[in-house]
Amino acid sequence: AESEEMAESEEMAESEEMAESEEMAESEEMAESEEMAESEEMAAAVDHFGAPAVKPSVVSADKLSSADMVEEQLQQLPEEEIARIVEKVAGPLIERLAREMLEQTVWEVVPDLAETMISAEIEKIKRGES
Repeated sequence: AESEEMAESEEMAESEEMAESEEMAESEEMAESEEMAESEEMAAAVDHFGAPAVKPSVVSADKLSSADMVEEQLQQLPEEEIARIVEKVAGPLIERLAREMLEQTVWEVVPDLAETMISAEIEKIKRGES
């Protein structure tokens, strides 16, 4: 009876180990499918700018950071597409920065210039010149 109980106990332990092994395999498959979904989302993010679809990398996401994945996908794009994307994204930013710099320069230069011009005109009037 004891040997039967031991045999049953061993069988139960083996079946528990197999169940755990199956759960781990399922967990790994789920992780891999999540990584692929993340990679596909990254490709879709590039598509947001109108670029052609880029196939996700074969390298798993745990080995590459998100930035590395985007860089890898961008390397697959033609140079013309990258230029178009940069222009679309950076163009408004560059225009805003240029406008701010121009406005700052005008506020620094124009008052001094106006003061100099007004002072010169006052001197002319004092001397009787027109």
